[in-house]
Amino acid sequence: LQNRISFIHDATNVTKRSRKRLLDLCKKYDVEVIGVVMLTHFENCIKNNRNRDRKVPEEVIHSMAQKCEYPLGSEGFSGLYKIKDRGVE
Repeated sequence: LQNRISFIHDATNVTKRSRKRLLDLCKKYDVEVIGVVMLTHFENCIKNNRNRDRKVPEEVIHSMAQKCEYPLGSEGFSGLYKIKDRGVE
């Protein structure tokens, strides 16, 4: 950020609080932040996880789904883009 080099932060930040630290840091360096939201049906998350080499415990996926707070531009994003799984409205 200090050198103004673009980067991708790939993380499952399902709560406003989990996104705040990075967004605050980006604000400090006055850099643009573009958010990308991957919208997937819960059942597909479970199915995809079962097909991974490094599986996440299903109770963790359930917990994250219950805590999920959709990101808002007011959090500090310059733009938010949605990528929808098949069948997601």
